[in-house]
Amino acid sequence: MDIILDIETAPLTDEAAPEDALSPITGRIVGIGLKYLKEELIIIEQNEKIIIEQFWNKIGELQKRFSTLRFVGFNIVDFDYYFIVTRSLANNIKIIRQNPTSFIDLRQHLCIFKQHGKKGTLKEYAKLSGIEGKYLGLTGASIPLLWKMKKYEEIKNYLSADLRITEQLHSKCKELNIMADYENK
Repeated sequence: MDIILDIETAPLTDEAAPEDALSPITGRIVGIGLKYLKEELIIIEQNEKIIIEQFWNKIGELQKRFSTLRFVGFNIVDFDYYFIVTRSLANNIKIIRQNPTSFIDLRQHLCIFKQHGKKGTLKEYAKLSGIEGKYLGLTGASIPLLWKMKKYEEIKNYLSADLRITEQLHSKCKELNIMADYENK
């Protein structure tokens, strides 16, 4: 079963620079979104540890229901999942290990697995492929300020839009045979 996964991050402190949100050493998770089957789960809490625990609890539940889980995202390997694992370490939370084949990183597929010089954002690929854009035109760089202002509903809506865009981009990539190597596994 495919799980669309996206996270939103902010710096560890309100005084930190916004770019600190991009590292799991200087940033924290403020929201995790999952979309699978016809369900969407968005976890936003003040306490990062609660967010991460709820995420791993849901993954544990889904592993009991389905024989195979595949995490689908845009830059999921280099950012989202890596961030979750590292922040799990920071919060002393036991993770549920996944196989390297458990990930479909749309950015990697679209860049033909180039290790360096990956270009393009989810927003740019959405526009390129005709998928409706981001929530209120916001970007990930908007999240730290929204978090600081306690605009959790805005973050939730933004995260929900990213899940929709990622799901549609994944479908488009499968339709165009970009994801063909995963369809027979």
